[in-house]
Amino acid sequence: MKDNSKGYILILSLVIAIALFIYLGAVMTRFVVQRKQIDYSYHKERALALAESGIDVALFCLNEKNLSQPYPEVSGAIPDMGTFLVTITSSTTSVTITSTGYSTQVNKIKAERTVEVTAELQEINLFNYSLFTVQGPVQLNDSFVDSYDSRLGSYEDQATNYDPGTGYTYANSNASVGTGLTDPDAISLNGNSMIFGDTNLGVKVELPQPVPPASFDYDYSGTPQGILSISGNDVYKLNNPGTYRYDAISISGNGVLEINAPVTIYVAGDVRVNDLDITGHGEIRVATGSTVNFYVGGNLKIAGNGIVNLNSDPSALAIYGTQKTENIQFQGNAAFRGLIYAPYADVTVKGSTPVLYGAVVANSIDIGPNGEIHYDEAIRDKKNFLPSWASIYRIVFWKEK
Repeated sequence: MKDNSKGYILILSLVIAIALFIYLGAVMTRFVVQRKQIDYSYHKERALALAESGIDVALFCLNEKNLSQPYPEVSGAIPDMGTFLVTITSSTTSVTITSTGYSTQVNKIKAERTVEVTAELQEINLFNYSLFTVQGPVQLNDSFVDSYDSRLGSYEDQATNYDPGTGYTYANSNASVGTGLTDPDAISLNGNSMIFGDTNLGVKVELPQPVPPASFDYDYSGTPQGILSISGNDVYKLNNPGTYRYDAISISGNGVLEINAPVTIYVAGDVRVNDLDITGHGEIRVATGSTVNFYVGGNLKIAGNGIVNLNSDPSALAIYGTQKTENIQFQGNAAFRGLIYAPYADVTVKGSTPVLYGAVVANSIDIGPNGEIHYDEAIRDKKNFLPSWASIYRIVFWKEK
């Protein structure tokens, strides 16, 4: 009887051991399957992140204008994650970007996901602010900023308001001064200064880099005429529409550069310290009905009679400072009517009573004493008046394929 009980216990123990083994085997199998599922889900999420990284890279390349057409495939890798491959197809105003992310294989697990987006070209209005600085301060010295609307007539007809606190006669209180800085002292009103409108600190805006034309209808660089020097009582006329390239422009005495057509002018800025140096009573004169996009490759100084825009619309004259433009100075006798976009430059507006109709975007701005900045409200509503580089691709549709 004793032997039979020992055999029974042995058999029971063996059965229990087998059952435990089978149970543990099932648990381990389930654990391995779940681990593979977790790993696969993890790699799928990484593949999606890689695909979206490819979209970001493609948009950056498109907006920085460093992709040739037809668009090549864009590829890349993120260490310890995987790779992505992007293709781009374009239409007139939009592009379709298809990006596939491939996660790094671990334990023979491979995951890939594909994202497709449609991005459309959308114009950025560079001049939503009367004055805007990127990384430097805005300083007003015994000066004021207000607004008017050129669609309603002249500034003088609209300047009917009086501020007894400062003694200024002004038009509208819709001016806006902004800066990317967060320091409260970044916008300083020194002496008897006033902003008839609002101020904005820590503004995040998209500011594309100005891109001069790649080819020119009239290219004078490297020739005797490449340094355009106008002196005495000479008048040099640009009567033909198109794009012009010069090494430098210097105007002195009573010399005049007269612009009588829609033109784009690029001054390379690699010859003189002041690429545009107007002294005496010299001037650049923009005739009524003409428009000028003026690209400056170096520094710019306006003195004398300055730039005379005979159009009532300030957007008929736009000055664009490139990445090498560090200083733009206005010290002229005549009022400046136009737009200045030079995000890398320090802009100063000086003189006895400096007046500017339009808007300024710069690295820093210093106005006055006795300066007046009159922002044209029509610029905020104006469409399709900026160069193509002021438009960027933005995503309007996203899907996973």
